[in-house]
Amino acid sequence: VEACKTCKSGPPGAKGKELEFCLECYPGYSLTKEGECEMDGLWVFTAITVVGAIAVVVLVAWYLRVVTRPCVNQAGIEYASEARRRAMVLSNDGQAGAAPYPLGTNLLTNNVAGVGTMCLFRFQFALIVWALTLLGIWLAFVLFVTEGKDLLVLGNRPAKTPMALCAVVRWGRQRQLELLWVKVAWLAIAYVFSFGCAIAYAIQQTKLVHDTDQDRTTMCDFLALIEGLPRMKGNGEQVESLIKEEVAQATGEEVV
Repeated sequence: VEACKTCKSGPPGAKGKELEFCLECYPGYSLTKEGECEMDGLWVFTAITVVGAIAVVVLVAWYLRVVTRPCVNQAGIEYASEARRRAMVLSNDGQAGAAPYPLGTNLLTNNVAGVGTMCLFRFQFALIVWALTLLGIWLAFVLFVTEGKDLLVLGNRPAKTPMALCAVVRWGRQRQLELLWVKVAWLAIAYVFSFGCAIAYAIQQTKLVHDTDQDRTTMCDFLALIEGLPRMKGNGEQVESLIKEEVAQATGEEVV
């Protein structure tokens, strides 16, 4: 019996609903005359459904009202559309024939919006590959190591009678101990694989940022690192202005 805390078996040969009866239900359920357990808070879900349906109707009505209203500010719409177009990331930006990038653009290899975007999508790709690889290793254990794919049904086998339930529990306990080495082996493989992939991923991302900075003009090309400066106090002295003047005199360039 679903949601039953204490059950009582029916007479020998009983079938269907007469197979067992409930004597005590779990909290949140009430015992019926038929020996079943009925949820007490069913009205809560009903109220949530009604409120959600009303909200959807109101939202659809508001949307239809907005769509059917006449346009009274065409100039503002055109200005907003132009501002949106200028903010879009375009291929060949600033040149004739500039257009949005195709939907199938590979953001793992094409520098569309900076190296940070490439790193982000490479992180997502690496995360997907990592998860699918570990899943594939687990399925390989299931198919080629265990007999009858027991790892997939362990703890999930149905039992229609109390005697069958006892047999399933006993089998599950014994089989769990027999297959414990499979879980330990998978965890060890997952740890070594994750550690190695993390190191390789970090190296690859660092190399990507370095190569992109070397091939393109970035913010790193507009700064200089000065070493060997004497220790100076910041109280009462215009340290930044002093260093700026000295650097400008030494390089002959305008310092921003």
